[in-house]
Amino acid sequence: MVYWLSAPVRPGALPSKSLRSAIDMPFHKPYPDPPFIIEHKRLDEQSGHFTPLARIHLTEAARTSGFLRELSGIEARLLLAILTYLTADGELRVSSWQVARALGMPTPVIAVHLFRLTHRRFGGQPLLVRNKAESGLSTYTLSHHHVRHHVHPPVPFKPVSVSAAGREAVYNHVRSQYGVPRIEAEKTVHAQLGLHPEEQSEVRQAHVFRELRYLKLRRGDIESLVEVFGIDILEQQLAWLPERTTRPDARALVKALINEYGRPRRLQDVLNTYLKKKERMQLSSDSDFNNVTKGDSE
Repeated sequence: MVYWLSAPVRPGALPSKSLRSAIDMPFHKPYPDPPFIIEHKRLDEQSGHFTPLARIHLTEAARTSGFLRELSGIEARLLLAILTYLTADGELRVSSWQVARALGMPTPVIAVHLFRLTHRRFGGQPLLVRNKAESGLSTYTLSHHHVRHHVHPPVPFKPVSVSAAGREAVYNHVRSQYGVPRIEAEKTVHAQLGLHPEEQSEVRQAHVFRELRYLKLRRGDIESLVEVFGIDILEQQLAWLPERTTRPDARALVKALINEYGRPRRLQDVLNTYLKKKERMQLSSDSDFNNVTKGDSE
């Protein structure tokens, strides 16, 4: 049975003799394969330049060797937080402050746990190695006994021969890359202009929608008017609206629709009516004058 002492240890201080004997004791036999593999790759390699990429893999040995079984909950969280700081060059160095920020825990508490992991042995080797810089800041990294590096061989660079394309080839490439059908382009333009789909055609309904939009009616109000009165009545009242008022607005249109106003009287109609009335009055006066003259002569 494995026992782990949880006595607090002050960071930087040597553990007691009993604690050293417990944490230095190997938990199992050394395993041939490490639990972690760091894979190094070269991306976009050309003319001696490339973009480095490093990934860390958890191998089957982490399960078969008992490595995962012997980790406690806090140790597994610490180890997972440390692995997330792997750089693109494959370096893995992290401070207690970085781990504390990643786990949302106080830095002194994390420093204690990291110090313990530097004395915790798996396969006869420590799990973490502490590196103390000249500035006094300590960083932690995985022991090289638990990590194996795998470097992918560089891909030989093959220069690509470039030949000048003709004008037609350039046009076809631009159309295939950036061109869109006209219908989709018109939909996009109408959406950017704030137009409704009903206004995208030249049918009567589209004309009515555009005229109602000019009167500053909202889409819901337009749909309600179309549903209640229909396209025919709306089209007729919209055609009569400029003759009915000098300042056409939505209020005048709705009033005409509700009261079922007929065709407005135009100025020419009014003048014609006036001239006919005046003509009738003239004829009536001439007739009366003739009757009076005839009576006097008799």
